[in-house]
This record gives sequence, C-alpha cells and structure tokens, in this order.
Amino acid sequence: MTRIEDSASGGSSAREAKWRHVAGLLSDWYGDGAAPTTKPGELDRAEARLGFALPAALRELHERFGHRTDAWNVQDVLYAPHELCVDQGHLVIACENQGVHRWAIPLAALHETDPAVVLLADDERNLRQAAPSICDLAVWWLLLGVKNSPRTLFRAYGVAAQESVCAAIVEHLPRLPVLDIPWFFEPVRLYGDADLVVETQEGLCLWATALDSRPFERVLELAKVAGLEWEQVERPD
Repeated sequence: MTRIEDSASGGSSAREAKWRHVAGLLSDWYGDGAAPTTKPGELDRAEARLGFALPAALRELHERFGHRTDAWNVQDVLYAPHELCVDQGHLVIACENQGVHRWAIPLAALHETDPAVVLLADDERNLRQAAPSICDLAVWWLLLGVKNSPRTLFRAYGVAAQESVCAAIVEHLPRLPVLDIPWFFEPVRLYGDADLVVETQEGLCLWATALDSRPFERVLELAKVAGLEWEQVERPD
C-alpha cells in the first residue's frame, strides 16, 4: 500500500514526490481508472480563453490525473479545463458540492509554479488559505474523499456526544503527516496509516475508512471502549 507521506515541503523534486503520492492514493483507495483523457490541447484552449498561462502544477494535475473524475468529484468538484473561470480576482479551480465555497488561486500568484490555494466565498472577507500549494490540495482532496470512494472499502461513521469521545479514540492512532486542513468549520484532522484513514471534524464527527479488516476492527473496538455509537458501519461481503 502507498505510505501516506509528508506533504508540507516544497521544490520541484518535492512536487514530483507529491504527484507520485497522488498516483498511489488513487490506485489504493479509488482503484484503477481509465486512460488519461485530459490532453494538452484542452489546457491550451483554456489558457487562450482566459488570457493567461496556467501554473505548471495545475497543468500537471489535469494532464496526469484530471480524467479521474471518480476520485475528484465524489463529493465536491474539480473543474475541468473548460470550466476554469475568473471571479473576485482569482482563478477558480474547484467548487464545493453546494456551490457555496470554491477553491481558487489569486491571479497575482499565477506566475508561481505551484501556488497556494484559497477558499473563496461570496463574501471576500471570508477568504482563507485552503492549501499551501496545488499539489497539497490534491493530496488532501483524495484523503478527504476516501470515505466517499466508489471502491468497496470498510467504512464507519459516527457523531460523538462530546469531544472527549473522539479524542479518546484518536489518541491511540498516529496523525497522518499532513497539515490540518482548513475547512468551512474547524480544521479537519486525519489519522491512520497506509491502510486506514480516520477523519474528524469539529471534534465530534468521525469517519473511519480502511482497506482491510484489521485496522478497521481496531477502530471499532476503540470506539466501543470510548462510548461512540456508530450511525453507519459497512464491511465488504
């Protein structure tokens, strides 16, 4: 299985490492996809329509992995090249499933190879950084999406009555080596390893997704001891 690696460093070699990481996450958690369908010509046409060059990392994301809509669009939507647009001084690259928040790159940062990505709301005063780079956003997007992956996996979801219940579970799990993910509420935190992703939101909501039964059953046992009652548990037949 792909080891979930530190995504906080930068540089061209680090960017290549992150793309390898993305490829591994796609294979492990989403299965094998179809052959790539995003061609350089599609990105060239997008640049001609927008009137500026796209950052190298955004082109790489689409050229290498843009065809995996089964992974990028399981809940929120990564825009295809023809959907990229400009709003509020930003290049909008993705949209939350209810259309309230969008992920975007400031136009002033388009000259950067792998610029930071911000969360864009209708009210510009709510602007906040979502990821330090496009590559980091891709890694985080896939990790957050495993709970909705179309692949058959072990899954569980529950809501704790108080934060201490979730804390009692995750204190026994290693943090994944990624930064806390800024979201529309409190930061999302991820725990687990190569075979397990546990996500917590606001210290109360908890998702557990696993590739095999052993780490999954361990989380279920931790939850039982902590007093969490699952709302949903799925095991492959």
